[in-house]
Amino acid sequence: MEKGILKKWDNIKGFGFISVTGEPKDVFIHISSLKLMPRKPRVGDTILFQIEHQPNGKTKAYNCSIQGLPPTSSNKPYNHSQQRKIDRNKKPSVLTILIPALAVIGAIFLYQTFAPQYSTTESPSLLPNIESSAFENSSSFSTSSNFSCEGKTHCSQMNSCEEAKFYLANCPNTKMDGDGDGVPCERQHCTSF
Repeated sequence: MEKGILKKWDNIKGFGFISVTGEPKDVFIHISSLKLMPRKPRVGDTILFQIEHQPNGKTKAYNCSIQGLPPTSSNKPYNHSQQRKIDRNKKPSVLTILIPALAVIGAIFLYQTFAPQYSTTESPSLLPNIESSAFENSSSFSTSSNFSCEGKTHCSQMNSCEEAKFYLANCPNTKMDGDGDGVPCERQHCTSF
C-alpha cells in the first residue's frame, strides 16, 4: 500500500489528487475508490491506496482508505454519488414554504388595514374642515376678494393675510398651515389672527 496526502478535493465532482513522496506527478483519486469510509475525504487527509498505472502515463489510486478512520461495519458501502442525487432532489419542507407565504399574507393584510390612515393623498371630503370653520368666524375674511388660485402654495408668495386665507380655503396643495390650526402664515402675515 502507498501513502500520500490529499492535496486537492472537489466535493461536487467527487475526485481529487494525492501528493506522494517519490512520485513526480500527483495521483488521481475518485470517490468510488473510497468504499466503506464513514465520511468524504478532506484536503490534508492521509490516504492509503494502491497505484494503478494507466496506458496514457497517468496514475490512479484504487482500493483507498483514509488513515485513522475505521471502515464502516455496514455491508453496504456509503454511496457518495447516490447521496448527491438525494440531496439535489430533496424537496423543501412544508415549513420552509408556509412561513414565507404567511409573512407575505400578513404584510398585505397590515398594509391594507393601516395604510389608508397614513395616506397623504386623501380626498378633501375625508379631511376635517378646520380651515373653513376658522375663516367663517373671522370678520376680516372676505370671500368676495379679487384673489384667484394662481399656483401659489407657500407663505413667501403671499402679499397679505387675506390672500393667504383665500388660498388656504380655496386652492389645492397649499403649504401655509404647518401646525394645522386653520390659521395660515402665522409668522409672516396673520400674526394677530
